[in-house]
Amino acid sequence: MKNTLLHRKPAQRYVLGGLLSAAALLAFSLSTTAQTPGSLDDNFSADGSIAFNAYPSFISIQGGTIDVNGRIVVVGNVTINGDQRIYLARLHADGTLDDNYAPNGQTYVSSFSLNGSLNDALALPDCKYMACGTAGDDFALFRFNSNTAVPDPTFQQDGYKLVSFGGTDVATAMAADADGKYVVVGYSSLNGNSYFAAARFTANGTLDTSFDVDGKRTIDYNGIGLDRAYAVGLQADGKIIIAGTTGSMGDARSLVCRLNQNGSLDLSFGNNGWIDVLFGNNTVWDESCSSICVLSDDRFLIGGSQTGGAAGSFLLAKFASNGTLDPNFGIGGYTIVTTQLDLNLLYSLLIQGDGKIVAAGNGVVTSRICRFEPNGELDLTFGTDGWAGENFPYGRISDLHLDAYGRIIAIGDAIDFGNSYDAMVLRYLSGLNVGMVELSLESSLLIYPNPIQESATLRYTLAEAEELTIALQDLQGRALVTYLNSKDMPTGEHTQTITMPSDLASGNYLLVFSSPKGKMSVQVSK
Repeated sequence: MKNTLLHRKPAQRYVLGGLLSAAALLAFSLSTTAQTPGSLDDNFSADGSIAFNAYPSFISIQGGTIDVNGRIVVVGNVTINGDQRIYLARLHADGTLDDNYAPNGQTYVSSFSLNGSLNDALALPDCKYMACGTAGDDFALFRFNSNTAVPDPTFQQDGYKLVSFGGTDVATAMAADADGKYVVVGYSSLNGNSYFAAARFTANGTLDTSFDVDGKRTIDYNGIGLDRAYAVGLQADGKIIIAGTTGSMGDARSLVCRLNQNGSLDLSFGNNGWIDVLFGNNTVWDESCSSICVLSDDRFLIGGSQTGGAAGSFLLAKFASNGTLDPNFGIGGYTIVTTQLDLNLLYSLLIQGDGKIVAAGNGVVTSRICRFEPNGELDLTFGTDGWAGENFPYGRISDLHLDAYGRIIAIGDAIDFGNSYDAMVLRYLSGLNVGMVELSLESSLLIYPNPIQESATLRYTLAEAEELTIALQDLQGRALVTYLNSKDMPTGEHTQTITMPSDLASGNYLLVFSSPKGKMSVQVSK
């Protein structure tokens, strides 16, 4: 583990975007790049990893996000004088801490007396950040400024909104819908019972009264009161999938439900709105879901852990939109993998542009990351026999993201040699044939940070003839618009009009260029 930070000038990077009829010159060649999937990227913080802690204390990292400038934001909590405080840090795309955002790139929120934690985050087009978690005993929704690491005072109560369900309430995950509203899920505990909890907020942070009348609700599975939600996903029609666990130790099972847009339980999903399953029919194991990925056709993947005693395994399952297992995935719709007798716990999933699935979490004494083929088989080309893990003592990966170049950003924490926990960020090579972009700007051109309002004109140069496809995708890899479809394009300069759909929510997207020779992507915003 590194205990000293390398300070160097951040690599300059531009993001394609612009006002109406803006133009940019994008020069690239779609060619394969020599990468070993699952290896650390030495161009990130010198050796592919960075660990940091500005406080002589315990840091726990729960999630993060990547903004339109490629900067990485990590969120969680830090213990200060015995109190658990909300923690936030930002890094440049090259892995150096952003000292302009906060001293040493890190800060904690002490503007109110409540203990708390941030557990998930989203980046906005203007580089402000939404984050959810807990403050005191309530759900908390924060908006942080783009230029300084403080809550945005123009958002609700001095930058945050608190919501009570009447118990001890913890927000664990969030997602933004097509209307720019935020769906936040977690659980509420009262008198020894716990229930799924969900709330929907408008863009300005007020509760959305079109969701269950008052904007929030708890969801009781079977009256026993042992349910906790850890993940949320949104389908194309706005329906909300929530996943977590039900039951107590020794009898814990994976639990999934689906809500309609108005917050009511969708009785057409699974068994009267619920999926309650113990995969593998092994009654000695406990299970919990911690991550969801919704596919372009509204099928979805859940990821979690199956544990028993000192052993544990990564668990993945794939479902049709109606909540039935996909028999073409794994064995009967699910796959369970482990490394020898290691205690593997899965915390995050992502889907690459080629459909491969990356899963990460921790083993007994180190972080663990692996990759699966789209059919659920372990991808043996990744790392060593499908697995990779770094020698960070008790490392844990809590969140995964793909950057604009298809590299895997792993966010988490690890213990240092002084026995305190540090924040940790790793960048892995994915093996995707992603070309690096050189972007030159006309002197009068407004490109960044302005998002594309309606359309932009793209000029690009091909170093050689290509059978080219240009398409717009969301950050989960779902296709939105195809501008050019497998068209033979000669060498030289070309132009292409990029039009954003009028009903597309503001946010970050990927402009993906592909040919039989390779693939690359550029992050754009609306």
